[in-house]
Amino acid sequence: MTTRLLETRTADPEDAEEIAAAYEEAWRSTYQGVIPHLQLERMIARRGPGWWQQRLVRRAPFLLLEFDHELCGYANLGRNRVPRECTA
Repeated sequence: MTTRLLETRTADPEDAEEIAAAYEEAWRSTYQGVIPHLQLERMIARRGPGWWQQRLVRRAPFLLLEFDHELCGYANLGRNRVPRECTA
């Protein structure tokens, strides 16, 4: 019998390279052919390992999802930055 481990944990600055790779893979597979090539490349380049490491050093709240000790997803946590309309 094989046991597989699914785990969530908070991200550390040491996770920056893995998160950058996951971000790049997700954006390429989702937006290739939708966003013009050069624009997509620039968007991906702005979120390299250094960008993620800065956020994590500042203790930005990120959760990682690992399956069998491999990163397979992440989530950024925080307050909604979109102004809420009052309809009272």
